[in-house]
Amino acid sequence: MIKIASRFSLISAFCSLLFLYNFCSILCFAVEDYYGEFTSTYFLFGKSYWTALSSMIFNGVIALYFFRTPAEYSLTRGIVQILNLLLIIVVGTHISFIISKYFEACETKTDLWIFLINVLALTLYILLVYLANKSENNRRYFYVAIGVFLSCFIVAFGLSQHYMPRSVIKTLRKDKETADAVREAIDALKISLDISHNTPSTVQIHKENDKIVIAYEFVTDFDALRKTQKYTTRLKRKYDISEKIMFKGSLIGKFTFSKGKHEIVIRNEVVK
Repeated sequence: MIKIASRFSLISAFCSLLFLYNFCSILCFAVEDYYGEFTSTYFLFGKSYWTALSSMIFNGVIALYFFRTPAEYSLTRGIVQILNLLLIIVVGTHISFIISKYFEACETKTDLWIFLINVLALTLYILLVYLANKSENNRRYFYVAIGVFLSCFIVAFGLSQHYMPRSVIKTLRKDKETADAVREAIDALKISLDISHNTPSTVQIHKENDKIVIAYEFVTDFDALRKTQKYTTRLKRKYDISEKIMFKGSLIGKFTFSKGKHEIVIRNEVVK
């Protein structure tokens, strides 16, 4: 495979590897969110489906643009050989780590899927190398390569939309701003400052006799997300809202993670 891949153009080989890397990252994200377990992330980075998907679009277009350009110079062929070798080392090391977990009896449900994803990455790259060499003389193989890139993108987009839909990201970001505004208001009460006028409309503060009531509204339908198992570990980590609400070192309440209006009550003697 390495000998044949030496004819793969440098730009196309490099961008194809990045494309496959981000595609497999999305597959790993989906496995992690489905099982609610952390995956082995030795060769993964980033936390967002959409960041990886955006990278796939860019690298896929560049890879296809130079797909039928042969590697004409010995230096270029040498660099491509190094990239191929690194791919084998990375995938081999990751697979070896997963196999070692099996023999040490500490494997998890996700390990088999991560193993298969690594095998898939190597298989897809070999397929692209084969298609790149064949497409020099037959344009039909180039169209097959487009189909491979497009299929990977469709799968990645579907998983991204399922586990991190834009509509949910939008409401979670707004709810995080609401929670931050509540904390800022409480921090202002600690040192007897006036509440900021930039407080969002989802937070209302008023006094009732001997207490201060902070009303806040969450717009995310957390109950529906939990019911459909879409309030995933990755969403929680990316838009983390701490449940506990502290005031002067004491726990005064907790956020209610459900859609609608809720209240936090602080008595005046606590503020003084």
